[in-house]
Amino acid sequence: MNGFTHSQGSLNYRLPEVEGQVVRTRVEDWEGPTNERFDLVLMFHVVHFVADRLALLQNIHDLWLSANGYVVVMYTVRTGTPGNTHMIFDRLGNPTPLWEKVEDDFRAVGFSKCHVYEMRMRRQLANLDESVLKFYRMSGGLPDVSLDYVREAIAELHPEGAADEFDRITVFRGTCTPNEIN
Repeated sequence: MNGFTHSQGSLNYRLPEVEGQVVRTRVEDWEGPTNERFDLVLMFHVVHFVADRLALLQNIHDLWLSANGYVVVMYTVRTGTPGNTHMIFDRLGNPTPLWEKVEDDFRAVGFSKCHVYEMRMRRQLANLDESVLKFYRMSGGLPDVSLDYVREAIAELHPEGAADEFDRITVFRGTCTPNEIN
């Protein structure tokens, strides 16, 4: 098993029991496996923050994934629906791509969508503390954004102190059988 994280915290607390190699890097900086292919690639909240998503997906499709392998993607969906949590990234100046664009990128490099599961949550955004600042700095691509700025933006965008969040788990494969597609 190979794992990737750019977070020292994940290495220390979340991945100590992983058998195999855990690399502390951004996945787009990894050169890929040398003499193996993977049956399963899991991508949790990654695809919308990768600068050259097409290049990464092409590498996964052509070089990293076995012939019958799957890619499972967890993605917080940016929608055009007013009140969704991704409005904050627009306000911070680093909008995340619409899910349809991400799916188009998977198809462009040769993947087929086999399965989708969607869920809606109501995320509480009132009384944010320093722990969320790292997330907005890293995810928003703004290393110098202040907690006060994030709080003010959220208060303006979501005065009720909560926002809808739409998460999607999608399974892709080089080719899906008719029974797999849903």
